Amino acid sequence: MVDEKDWVAAILAKLPMEDAAFLAERLQPAWRRRARRLDGRDEAIRAAAAFFPDDRPSVVARELERDLTRYLSAVWRHGQQLAELPDDVPRLRAALHRLAAANEGRPIGRRQIFNVLSGNRS
Repeated sequence: MVDEKDWVAAILAKLPMEDAAFLAERLQPAWRRRARRLDGRDEAIRAAAAFFPDDRPSVVARELERDLTRYLSAVWRHGQQLAELPDDVPRLRAALHRLAAANEGRPIGRRQIFNVLSGNRS
């Protein structure tokens, strides 16, 4: 009898790589997909926070929340279909785009940004 995991692996191996990656991701448990998405979001928060020179996480969280909210309301609808912005786009805008994409176009509250910057996730 064939093991179910081996069977799924054999099916995925016959598909084009892009399709196999898509299906392999969808076959993961929901909790694992959510954890992966949140890890990506948290990394995008830390990367965007590097553009704000203040050492206090509360100040950085407030400024990042403000800039992300502005980006989502003014610019996101024009570039949300792009995985990455062109190289000639300002780096902060590119970081905000990656953060918006990692959070599926939803805003992130100041407290959550602060928690991520402080090493906590709720």
